[in-house]
Amino acid sequence: MASLQLLHTLPLSTASGNDLEVAFDRGYGKLSSVEAIAGRNLHVVTVAGTHGSRHPFNTPDEWISTLNKWKTKRGVDQQKILSWTLLCENWNLRGDPMLGEEVRIAERTKVGEKPIYAIALREVFDRKNPVKYLKFFASKNHRPYTFVAVERNEHLDQNVLFSPKTPSPERSSVEQALLQSAQPLTVGQRCADWFLMKSMLLSGTMAGKIGTYEAEPSGAALSSIMEECIVSWFGRHKSTAMMASGTRNENPTLDRLRSSVKCMKGIFEVGLLRWNRNHAIGVSPDAICRLVVEDAPDPVLCCLEIKTRVSESTIAKAELARKKHGSFVNCYYGDAVFNDCVPAANRSQVLHQALVTGFQHDVIARGILMDSDFPDWVTDPQRTILKTRAKLYYGHLKLITTEEGDLRPTKPVSIYKHSTQYRYNKHKPGLDKNTEISDRVAFHKTGPFEAKYVFRMLDAVMVNAWRAYQAVTVISPWLRALGSHPSLAQVRTKLNNFVGVEDFVADVALECLRCLAAQKAIPLFPADVPQEEREERQFKSEFSEYKRKHGWPIRKFALKKFASDPFLKKLRLCTFVDHRPQRIRDVQPVIRENGTSQKVVRRKCVLCFVPGKMIPGTSTIKSKEIANNSTYMCPTCMVVLCKKTVGNSGAKSCHTLWHERHNLEAEGSKCRKCLRVAREMNDDEAQKRKLHATNASIKRHSPAKTSQQTQRSQTQVAINDPQDPQDSFDAVENVVEHVLENLMEMEHGEEHGDEEKEEDKHDFLDMEEYSDGSDEKE
Repeated sequence: MASLQLLHTLPLSTASGNDLEVAFDRGYGKLSSVEAIAGRNLHVVTVAGTHGSRHPFNTPDEWISTLNKWKTKRGVDQQKILSWTLLCENWNLRGDPMLGEEVRIAERTKVGEKPIYAIALREVFDRKNPVKYLKFFASKNHRPYTFVAVERNEHLDQNVLFSPKTPSPERSSVEQALLQSAQPLTVGQRCADWFLMKSMLLSGTMAGKIGTYEAEPSGAALSSIMEECIVSWFGRHKSTAMMASGTRNENPTLDRLRSSVKCMKGIFEVGLLRWNRNHAIGVSPDAICRLVVEDAPDPVLCCLEIKTRVSESTIAKAELARKKHGSFVNCYYGDAVFNDCVPAANRSQVLHQALVTGFQHDVIARGILMDSDFPDWVTDPQRTILKTRAKLYYGHLKLITTEEGDLRPTKPVSIYKHSTQYRYNKHKPGLDKNTEISDRVAFHKTGPFEAKYVFRMLDAVMVNAWRAYQAVTVISPWLRALGSHPSLAQVRTKLNNFVGVEDFVADVALECLRCLAAQKAIPLFPADVPQEEREERQFKSEFSEYKRKHGWPIRKFALKKFASDPFLKKLRLCTFVDHRPQRIRDVQPVIRENGTSQKVVRRKCVLCFVPGKMIPGTSTIKSKEIANNSTYMCPTCMVVLCKKTVGNSGAKSCHTLWHERHNLEAEGSKCRKCLRVAREMNDDEAQKRKLHATNASIKRHSPAKTSQQTQRSQTQVAINDPQDPQDSFDAVENVVEHVLENLMEMEHGEEHGDEEKEEDKHDFLDMEEYSDGSDEKE
């Protein structure tokens, strides 16, 4: 998840025609990572991860594992498994090792985003495994069915026929003689293109088997021969110790013949040859030589086939023939000397080479047209195998065929790779090289995972800085002066004399230490100080710097500043400092004129304070200010806050809300609205109590009146009635006394309004009832 979040921080590429392509290891080969890279307008190609990649195609092993899970899962019957199998059938890669290369591509497209391609590849050219399955993700479908022929890094001798080397006159004469009967398909032997092109040709061994049939074989016999050809062409044949010894002995034998046999005037290596008269017949002799014979005035061309005898029985037969006929013999095909010196298994091969090269024999074959690509005797599995194998065969054949129809073979091919695989491998050395460079400066020490992660991030920063320094100081000026695109080898040569990564890291570290020593204002914390104490020290240092720059305490617009300023917000929510309420007289004592301190200091709470309003253009008061007077304040924030709760019984005080809530202005608006409503209700209750007391007093001292008269008329009658002057005087006196008592109670309540009493039930209101209201403008 952390790596995916880092991918979203990559800069968005806005260049049109952007060819920048990103590749990374299979550990990050998930669909989410690929979509994140493609979303930054970058191209990506990577190998899909083994687990959790969300690649749609299944390898044979993965499909078998999925089937086993379905079969062992409870509540899943055979009908469901059958339906699921039919649904997944088109997403499974075939597992027959005799099949050829297969490329499967699926596209995933979201609205407004680039398509992502899932590519599955079955590879049959791996040296270790008969079949290898690879799965890729790519953001562009670049040549989806194209394979790249990677040339083998091998030095070709001048005596190799049809090689790009400038030919000698002798070699040119040999090539012209061969071209009259055959054309070359490959330059070398036992290379990837040699195995590929040899797979569709009848060479010596299989041609010898077919030649043993005297009459025209039946369909069953031809099908059996085709099965043998398929096994011979596409099967993985492990070399025995004897076969490996014979292969290793070929080059030393050729060198020995060149140096010791005087009748051989020249020996030339050759690849695979195809007969001009029948393109299904080919031959690959070990060499072509110019041999001096007694009957011919000039050296003649012949095929050279080397057979190494390894077992005791074959060595004994060879020694017996040498003793009987000598080390060098001249013989004709089929005579007694030929039968004694050439084993029966190699005689048909000699005839086959002579047929294709044209040095000895000619064979005329007749072909017929058929309605199908395959005869009836070719079975369906054979047809499938041949179809899959023929694609790459004819693709390479097309590559080496010129417009005039001639064959121009390439250099020996090391291996065939799919274009996506080739592009990934092309970028892969950069990943491996980066890992190697990072390992040079890595901090190799055991520890927890978090520490290792931090050190690896530091290593990555240093290596990237070194690369950026190379690009700025060397590569960019060189590219501008060069004016062309150099190869990777040229770039590496240019950077050979550049400062190494170890020296670069050392120089940067020394420069950082010098810079750190020059900045004396930076607090230096010892390594043994706990993390919490370091943070507390750092915060106090920042607090002191803020006081020096902005002044302290905040005297105007405290609520607004503590709600909007990032540092003040961090201060009031911080747990490192003391926010416990203290009396104002202890924090900011008030000194009278006589030099004594005021014992009780009351001020308005900054959170629930509601200022008064005046009628515009007049001195008339529209509304009085409303506030809870408090004798307490926060000693750190230096603001007055009341400890009285406003709202229902579960509400918190202003002091608690100030140090817990992030949106302070919204909380202040709620508190002020609740306080305003509470004060309005208190005023209504006080007015009702006054009227009730006045009515009760008048009723005690006035004569009975009719029920239709109002209370105001009762008071007027009781005061102005001339018939009962003593009662009127007593009533007025009682009313005045009652009013004076109410005024004294109100004054007493104002003096002690700062004390938080639990019996004051009129201030407990439901704050939720006013949570959606907006505060009046101040």
